[in-house]
Amino acid sequence: MFNAGLFLGGLGLYTALSGEKPVKLVEDPSFLGFAASYFVGTVLLSPDLDLADRGIGPVRKWGPLGILWVPYGLLHSHRGISHSYLLGPLVRLLYFLSLVVAVGLLVGIDWGKAWEAFSPHAFPALLGYYLSQWGHLIADRIPFRP
Repeated sequence: MFNAGLFLGGLGLYTALSGEKPVKLVEDPSFLGFAASYFVGTVLLSPDLDLADRGIGPVRKWGPLGILWVPYGLLHSHRGISHSYLLGPLVRLLYFLSLVVAVGLLVGIDWGKAWEAFSPHAFPALLGYYLSQWGHLIADRIPFRP
């Protein structure tokens, strides 16, 4: 499901950070990486995935694939490291990427070519992801802790 509010929030954040005009940004691959990671970070990679072992919250958004997050939920207590500003998003991202890489290896994706295409846009994508995570933590009134 498309969430216009999330898209516009990502567009606004990226516009503010880059100084570019919004109309031009929609065609910019770096913006698309920023917006996509902002959306995915908000909807699918929520800090509340630490509740996956209980089968509630954002795990439902994954549908049947929500079971992939149960080990993550078992490893992390709610609002523990998963709700830190630097390590929490990093741990979730590495967990998610390990799943993506494993599936990619099974289906024969050339990760060298994929990285070559993505690497120029890695920083905006990472920025969008981290901003989405920090938005969640701020909304939860979590004090800053690395």
